[in-house]
Amino acid sequence: MDEFAIADGYLDSGEPEKSIPIFRKLAENGGVSAMHSYAHCHLYGIGVERNYDIAFEWFTRAAAKGCPQAMYHLGMCNAEGYGTAKNPSLAVDWYKKSAARGDEDAEYRVGLCYEQGVGTPPNREKAVEWYRLAAGHGQRDAEARLNELGAR
Repeated sequence: MDEFAIADGYLDSGEPEKSIPIFRKLAENGGVSAMHSYAHCHLYGIGVERNYDIAFEWFTRAAAKGCPQAMYHLGMCNAEGYGTAKNPSLAVDWYKKSAARGDEDAEYRVGLCYEQGVGTPPNREKAVEWYRLAAGHGQRDAEARLNELGAR
């Protein structure tokens, strides 16, 4: 079993504090999945004290290496001001980059941004397009939004 799987196993077994040093070591050695996991733990305070600055730094590194989940989380960080200044338009850009790599949660978020006019001018038609894309990939919140909008 490789080290990442061991660290991931600690998360699954309710011992996340044991995963942190392994994720950090692997992240520092260039492991993209470890970068994302290490950042994720800091964003949500899993096994460590919540630290948005560390989360943002490691999501940025993972995104630079093409990690769609890190791109999604950079969108979230920019939307909420976690580890960086709030920047809704940059959040939309990150969500779109993640969506372009197939992340259905990012597709949903782009739809939400268009629907609510956050970081982009409101556009119901574009929102529905993004929701349909996300729903087609199994994203349940997008399916619910389509139903609520009567766009199914």
